[in-house]
Amino acid sequence: MVVDSTALPEQVVDDIITSAFLSAGQRCSALRVVYIQDNIADKVLTMLKGAMESMHAGDPRLLSTDMGPVIDCGAASELHDHIERMIEEATLIAKIELGPHCKNGSFVAPHVFELQSINQLHDEVFGPVLHVIRYSAKNLSEVINQINETGYGLTLGIHSRIEAFAETVFRNTIAGNTYINRNTVGAVVGVNPFGGRGLSGTGPKAGGPNYLYQFSNASMMGGHSSKNFDFNHNSKPLCSQLSESVERAKAAMVKWASTSIQERVDIVLKVDEAITETSLETLVKDKLSHPLDLPGPTGESNQLSLHGRGVMLLIIRDEDPRVAITLQITSALLCGCSLLICLDKNHEGMIIDTLKRYEALGLPSGMLQTVALDLGASLIQHPDIAGVIANSFGANSSALRQEMAKRSGCIIPLIEWPKINADYNYRWLLGFLSERTRTENLVARGGNTQLFNLAE
Repeated sequence: MVVDSTALPEQVVDDIITSAFLSAGQRCSALRVVYIQDNIADKVLTMLKGAMESMHAGDPRLLSTDMGPVIDCGAASELHDHIERMIEEATLIAKIELGPHCKNGSFVAPHVFELQSINQLHDEVFGPVLHVIRYSAKNLSEVINQINETGYGLTLGIHSRIEAFAETVFRNTIAGNTYINRNTVGAVVGVNPFGGRGLSGTGPKAGGPNYLYQFSNASMMGGHSSKNFDFNHNSKPLCSQLSESVERAKAAMVKWASTSIQERVDIVLKVDEAITETSLETLVKDKLSHPLDLPGPTGESNQLSLHGRGVMLLIIRDEDPRVAITLQITSALLCGCSLLICLDKNHEGMIIDTLKRYEALGLPSGMLQTVALDLGASLIQHPDIAGVIANSFGANSSALRQEMAKRSGCIIPLIEWPKINADYNYRWLLGFLSERTRTENLVARGGNTQLFNLAE
């Protein structure tokens, strides 16, 4: 959670208590770390300490109990070990004293520690332990980088009465579920579709409109490949040149993200007019141009938006059809993904020509890059590769899948491309996209202007 100096301290404290300590902090969306702007940190922490003194831990069957035990004694032991380490390495801000009725069972007292850096946390602390970090307004970009560098992206809280601040944090972080001026727990099906990004999930979100597509084969296009998918899985160490290519691709994506969907379509049509013969252009405009407004309680805004999954790896072999290759490149660009293209000599001329045409039209440098086919296995292991695309549908792609299973980072999808026909289906487009939900308590920012438009 990121809190700026305009946030309402009373609401911040109430949402921290709910997010960090209720359910004994043992929810996947529970609050673990809160960044508080230094201007208001002392006031918020004083109020938080006072609020914690009114909490009661004990038997969850009693109405007087605010927080019960953690799931088992093993979990309690790990949490107690972490608390002991924090007492040595951090500053204790507040804790709840457990009564004698908590001696039996797996109870863990809620604690709040102040850290100097998020790097003091080695793993997720799954329980009622909150970590606070102060930050200066001028260092907001550094805070955002620290959050992103953890690799986790399930839930993020933002507390601010400045819309531009909330928008800046939202746009520059990766969390699958972002909550503005409210707590971070209690996602509701159809209102707050739930799921993370990066190390926290692969999508689509549970309880969202795209979830059922993952259980359907009805939308598959074309026929099966008649050949096995041969893949050189003799991994080579990642060299600095490949890592630089990935960094260039990430930087280019940031620039490309600022272009509208219509601008992307206009550029792509100048290179690949064939997409007008498919439903791709219509799908992209329909699904990506605007966030989807979701139902919710009065005074709350809920939106689901689709974003480019990240830097994708496209593997091209001698026998791959040209029409499939151009549609793969087109799909990635329209969805906002950059591509590292592993190709053989057979398609090199065509790909180089395509890249030059896009570059002449103003595509950010680094969005499309080529690498040798035999370097594909090495690139798959890079932590910033977000997905692999291959013309392997219906073929034996076990060698490729085995290489992907070796990754030590997040799980990434394999987008298998069948033969192409005119019915370009939304299910295939989803492979290039990840979902984000944004839930905002509009009342906290000064009222819900939507109410003025309500009619009886």
